[in-house]
Amino acid sequence: MSLFKIQKKSDQEFEMSLSHPDGSEFINNTAFRHIKKQLSGLEANRCYHLLSKGSWSLYELIVFIAKQIGCCQLTFSTWAISEEAALTFCELKQKKTLISISGIFDHTTESHKNSALTICRSYFDKIAFAHLHAKVAILQNDQFKISIVSTANMTTNPRYERTAVFTNPIVAAADEQWLKQLLC
Repeated sequence: MSLFKIQKKSDQEFEMSLSHPDGSEFINNTAFRHIKKQLSGLEANRCYHLLSKGSWSLYELIVFIAKQIGCCQLTFSTWAISEEAALTFCELKQKKTLISISGIFDHTTESHKNSALTICRSYFDKIAFAHLHAKVAILQNDQFKISIVSTANMTTNPRYERTAVFTNPIVAAADEQWLKQLLC
């Protein structure tokens, strides 16, 4: 017998979208179909704030944006990566949607994600290890420089995750600078 009655909150889809004059847009709809609709036609110098309840993952968002902006480079950091994410990125590289992939992983990743890292070592252009928990991705080509900052790893996750997509090249350049330092 429990002292307190525990009730699970419902997994309802949130539906809220707010825009701010500074170019920020808050898209609190956990269904990926709604996220994709809102992110179609990314505009420069905007910040899109997203919420997920396990209906989509960070690597799926990266894939969606990469396909939208066309042939681009991907540089990212993550605490963990799944085999599915690694294979998905490799497939995009084979299709030339991603022209290069650089990944920075937490130093403990080697001990718990060996199969995913074997894929990354074989197909990514560069990988590195560091003491990190940051989940950041940079997608860039001649027209776009996008930074994605998230609480989510490169895995699937049934939990609430929060993500921000910055289409401001200054933000992306700042993130790219510290990521490249870790890649050296």
